[in-house]
Amino acid sequence: MKTLFIIFVFSSYIINAQVDKKLSIVDYKHSEVYGTNFYGPIKTIRWYYTYVADSLKMNKNRKDLQDNIMYYNRDLGGDLFYEFDREGRIKKTISRYSKFYDLRKYPLEEKYASYYSYNEKDVKSKSLLSNSKIPPYPTASYYQLVKLDRRAVLNDYEGNIHTDLYRYVIDKSTKRILEEKHYSSINAEKNITIKEYLETSIRFEYNNDGELVRQIIKPGEAGKNIPFFALGTESDFCPDLNISYDYDLKRRLNKVVFFGCGEELQREIYEYDSVKNYVSKLNVEFFTSLRNINYVTKKMSFFYDEYGNLLQKDLIKPDSEYVFFGARMLLPKSTYYKYEFDKYNNWNKCYIYMEGKDGPVTAIIEREIEYY
Repeated sequence: MKTLFIIFVFSSYIINAQVDKKLSIVDYKHSEVYGTNFYGPIKTIRWYYTYVADSLKMNKNRKDLQDNIMYYNRDLGGDLFYEFDREGRIKKTISRYSKFYDLRKYPLEEKYASYYSYNEKDVKSKSLLSNSKIPPYPTASYYQLVKLDRRAVLNDYEGNIHTDLYRYVIDKSTKRILEEKHYSSINAEKNITIKEYLETSIRFEYNNDGELVRQIIKPGEAGKNIPFFALGTESDFCPDLNISYDYDLKRRLNKVVFFGCGEELQREIYEYDSVKNYVSKLNVEFFTSLRNINYVTKKMSFFYDEYGNLLQKDLIKPDSEYVFFGARMLLPKSTYYKYEFDKYNNWNKCYIYMEGKDGPVTAIIEREIEYY
């Protein structure tokens, strides 16, 4: 009979662009969930546009063209501002300006700031855990990771205190996670690790090589009336709701499928560089509604460099050279990105090309980075 123990754990996603990790705790500096891909001892980082073209061949005489260009490419930066503690955990974010689409440099507004705090006892206990090998960025590995207990004051939600707690059942002999329970509350003043506050319960299944192959997702009392969000879409809590993971002959993650209600909801397929073994291409396909600003068409491809920076974004729509982003503007099949880097391999300037790989430049984003 297997020996189990429960470890007490609060919210997040990990990844390293170059090598696999065995440490299972979420890495806030390399997270698709948080829009981060940073290196080195970062203290603060903010980004903004310094140049935006006022015309594109495919979008003539559009008065709102600059705003549309900025919004379409905003997934490069995540939130407008991040502050990290010395352990690399997010302390503060500022998500937007009052002018939602205009992302040039303006004073940051505290009314859009969120603040995060952590339980150090929880961090210490979870640092002892190791799970199966964690795939590199930008694979969808967030749901495999041990998540830290965290309290968040989200000012854009009227300053309420959001608490997320994670509890894990661990197989003592293999140290693998068998089950994750997520409890959540707003402004709770008592213990929330009870049935009333349980949002989700996720069961982990492994193959004979110890690799995670499936996660079975069930709602708790607090989650049964809200959708479950994963990858880039969401679903009701169908009885068969799950995320599955497939591996290639080199035991690298090469496919993730979000499945529910008898059908695939979203699929991600990864291709690796033949020399340096980083994820060089991500192919995404949706079978449900689009819920994420990163995704415009139901099929897209993303190409990356060895540091996880986006080099090219392709919209796949075979019936037209251009596609619509809602009703706001026409978009090319391919958008290209080039970078300038600092000594930590963080980019501090990004050139965006929406009229061919070699220009003209459509927009420029700059980042201000402060290090410890």
